Amino acid sequence: MATIKLVNVLFSVSCGALIKLNTDPGNKIITKSNITAQIFEIILKGINDTENMDTRTMYDLMVVTNELEFEELSKKLENHLIQSKASGLRTHFAFIYHAIFKHKFKNLENFCNNIIVKQPRIIFEFAEFSSLYESALMSILKCDDLQMNEKEIWEYVIKWGIAQNPTLPEKMEE
Repeated sequence: MATIKLVNVLFSVSCGALIKLNTDPGNKIITKSNITAQIFEIILKGINDTENMDTRTMYDLMVVTNELEFEELSKKLENHLIQSKASGLRTHFAFIYHAIFKHKFKNLENFCNNIIVKQPRIIFEFAEFSSLYESALMSILKCDDLQMNEKEIWEYVIKWGIAQNPTLPEKMEE
């Protein structure tokens, strides 16, 4: 097990978190602009109380630990999020589904796809449906048992495709 010794830690809330490992010229500076001061503080203090943590904070913590390549911790947070915060995941469903493909959280993808199979409109009628990653749409389409008429599914797929290619003519005759 590796130990990281933080000699000098600097916060820059307006620019994100800046972690400076040492003042020696041979050491590296890691800049992650998407780490909030709250999440950075949780990581520095140690992740002890996930039961009282709200769903969004736990999700953000999972994303940051994934980006910092703390794979085991990220995976544990992902599984804990599914097991203990399922209702919170449903509250933020569309946002989470859109974001999990950027970070490749496979267990969350499966969890969300199981919800989509039963309630496909939760994602197809999402205001930002057309901005879904292609991999997210493909994941949905691989589900054989979507509870939606196939014609409706194709209409949404066409709508998504048109949004991805804004230079297409509105009338197909052109």
